[in-house]
Amino acid sequence: MNMKNICLWAASLLVMLAACNEEKEASMPVGPAEDYPAEIHGTIKDYAPLGTTRAEKEAAVWAEGAAIGVTTAAGMSNISYVVTDDRNVKYVYNAGKGTFEVVSKEGEDHTIYFKGPYTMSMTAYAPYTGERGTLPGVVKATTSSEMQTAAAQSAIDFLYAEGGGSQRTPRVDFRFFHRMSRLVLSFKTEGGVEAGDITYKLKNIMLDGTFDTTSGMVVTDEEVEKGDISMRIAKADVLASSLILFPQTLTKASVLEVEMSGKSYAVAFEEETKMTSGSIYTFNVTIAPQGMTISPVVIEDWGLGDDNSHYVIAN
Repeated sequence: MNMKNICLWAASLLVMLAACNEEKEASMPVGPAEDYPAEIHGTIKDYAPLGTTRAEKEAAVWAEGAAIGVTTAAGMSNISYVVTDDRNVKYVYNAGKGTFEVVSKEGEDHTIYFKGPYTMSMTAYAPYTGERGTLPGVVKATTSSEMQTAAAQSAIDFLYAEGGGSQRTPRVDFRFFHRMSRLVLSFKTEGGVEAGDITYKLKNIMLDGTFDTTSGMVVTDEEVEKGDISMRIAKADVLASSLILFPQTLTKASVLEVEMSGKSYAVAFEEETKMTSGSIYTFNVTIAPQGMTISPVVIEDWGLGDDNSHYVIAN
């Protein structure tokens, strides 16, 4: 190939590249931000819905009015010239529409809008706390007995998700992860022992800790002494109790005391169990004439397919 042909080939290539760039830019929408509001959706990891569509998944997970806090990457920025109130924006679930809708003060619009064609990173957490424009940061919580009822557990079942969107893809599909651990005590009787109402005390447990709404990290408060959780289970075909706890290690110092039909039982957890975020730890507890035993732990991923009762509470 002579020099003239090489020059013609190079020129043609440059024209083709320029045309491709122009076509790509033309296909990327750039318009007024108010034309591109964020469409907020969210599912929870490993939830097995009855339906098949994304709308059915969300409807099965979220209760009407369930609230989450959404923050954009710009909202988390410390750069002085980045001015935005898109931090800790409250969105609540509308079951009829199958989506989260922004909550705005009267006369104001708190909607998050996409300002360009490039993806804007976002984070979300639940349950919602604080107010728009201020990052709640690290929040303190306790997992004491009064917080372990079905009505109260939603306040300590911390969820965290990351996502993003743009003017090209305004739909934001958050995938939430449980940040706490779940401990299940499943009771049964044998050897002729008749089941009845159960009162139990789980002793020497780390009850207090924190949840970082910005990163999703949960940490126990090591400066607070361990405590006990006391619960009651009414007689039923299935005798089980589900607790939401901060991730921690169960040791022989963790003791289960049980009272049933006027008799008392106590047993320590023989095997050390390290509880991590987003997992369920099930212990089968057997009450027999000669005493009570605890089986080795069964560990599963925490999905909501088996129990989403505490999601009936709106925040």
